[in-house]
Amino acid sequence: MQEWGIFVQPLLIDKDEVKELRDCINCEITNIETLIKLHHPNIKIGQDIISFKEIGSRGNERFDLLLQPTTKAAEFVNTVLIERVKLILQRILNGKIEEDIDFDVSVVYSKPNASDQGWHADGDHQIGTHDVGLEVEGWKHLADPYALCLFIPLIDLDQETGYTQFWPGSHISKRLAGFGQVAEITQSTWDGKQCKAGDAILYDYRLMHRGIRNTSTMLRPVLQILFKKKWYKEKRNYGKDSVLPSNDCNKNED
Repeated sequence: MQEWGIFVQPLLIDKDEVKELRDCINCEITNIETLIKLHHPNIKIGQDIISFKEIGSRGNERFDLLLQPTTKAAEFVNTVLIERVKLILQRILNGKIEEDIDFDVSVVYSKPNASDQGWHADGDHQIGTHDVGLEVEGWKHLADPYALCLFIPLIDLDQETGYTQFWPGSHISKRLAGFGQVAEITQSTWDGKQCKAGDAILYDYRLMHRGIRNTSTMLRPVLQILFKKKWYKEKRNYGKDSVLPSNDCNKNED
């Protein structure tokens, strides 16, 4: 994990758990898109850029939907999944869940005709931390990660459904931003298309990656859990306003 910035765990959740999660998440996707159509009829879902508290677009036909703690999927993460990954998370992030580390649960879903994403890292190298540049064994001196992302596909991935493509080792330097095509040219990528439903990919938040197009007729849902040090605040992945008008939000709170 320190050297390559990525770790793969086959079959972290079983087939029955995958089906239950997928059914729950499909309902959440239907609900949020229904609310967008109801309260924001001018938005063309899949074409227009959206950035709400609950959901943000990640390119055409690709979305990141936050799951509220009361959903069955979030409850599963809290009561079951955390126990399965807690030890490795605490070791890598050098802290304890709840005391030093918190997490957000979401689903990244790509609809048919979703296009290739550009290469990017979810999080930046923090100011004042050691950026090892391109030293051969610089990873040995790299600043510890402040956040990790756990991806769990809820369908089997292949060339048609698309997948996430990673550039292993690219977390060592902020200077690699903008040079994602180098990974393709040098065949330095690792492709998530070999992952089955329920497999888990854990990666450093600084690692370069991109979503690959979905040319199938299927929705591609990926459960995503962002584990982060409590001092780190995610500011750029979602908007400030709710999908619901403020008066509706107040009614829900009542």
